[in-house]
Amino acid sequence: MSDVTTSGVPERGGPGVPLAWRMGAWVVAVAAAVWGAWLVGRLGSRTSITAGILLFMVALAALAVAVAGRTYGPSEEGPLDLSVRLGIGVLGGALGGLSAVAVLWLIGVVHIPELLHVSLGLHVDVGRWFLGAWNGAVWGFLLGVAFPLLPGRSAGARGALFSLVPSLWSLFFVFPARGVGVFGWRMGALSFLVVLFINLVWGAVASGCLGWAGATDLAPVDRLPGEA
Repeated sequence: MSDVTTSGVPERGGPGVPLAWRMGAWVVAVAAAVWGAWLVGRLGSRTSITAGILLFMVALAALAVAVAGRTYGPSEEGPLDLSVRLGIGVLGGALGGLSAVAVLWLIGVVHIPELLHVSLGLHVDVGRWFLGAWNGAVWGFLLGVAFPLLPGRSAGARGALFSLVPSLWSLFFVFPARGVGVFGWRMGALSFLVVLFINLVWGAVASGCLGWAGATDLAPVDRLPGEA
């Protein structure tokens, strides 16, 4: 957050880390995280797990530079500053996760997977609802961080673009780890379409909440005095 003067008026933040350095830090963070996940998930040896953990640490350090290198606060970012984005991102992401589970149950009721020849596990119980809300909140936190960096004029467009991130994570990491192959091909050649659609629902709800937080005159998150 930006500093606040004794008079209660937010000061303008410093220049922060140069853009080129922050973009490079994003590249390092993603590359290190993906490489670390591959070492831990695919090789599984003691050495590879140690190397994977070290790469995760590198990814976190690079992410800290990429995220914390910007200046923050209402004076710099407007009403939809970092504190609002994180809070609304988590809540909206959880709501989006619950919406995605509801849509998953609905497409099972109308037998869409059978039409696509896809054998996804569509049994919805209490655990599935909880897991949907939890995963949605985690991805919503990341959406809140990345929201101003995403291209697109509307919140919906940004949410649709970001929804590709959890989709690719499922298709390239979660599904292979569960033994159903990349893109979940063992569950059906069109499994990826269901995954993309479900995460698109999540992205629409989560980004819609962020869009509301930026447009409404109401204060979705309480602020300190002077942080109008």
